[in-house]
Amino acid sequence: MTAVQLQPVRSVPPDYHHFKKIGSEEVHTIEAYERTVSGTPYNDPQRQFSTNTYTERRTYGRDENGELVVKIEKDISKGHARSDA
Repeated sequence: MTAVQLQPVRSVPPDYHHFKKIGSEEVHTIEAYERTVSGTPYNDPQRQFSTNTYTERRTYGRDENGELVVKIEKDISKGHARSDA
């Protein structure tokens, strides 16, 4: 049985210039948060819940040294109009 060694992936800013694209994907993410707001020794603490949703595009590529890198763009749906004509 042969062991496969995974390459580390380094994140780069979206305006990174030395980049050769090898693939991309869009991911819809929902983050959920819970925090304790108040409480006393005589009653249960009150909890507050919140969520954050966003879509991000992950573009995979290689930099000038051939290392695997990923560009992450968040909220791609806000600034781009899409036409299905």
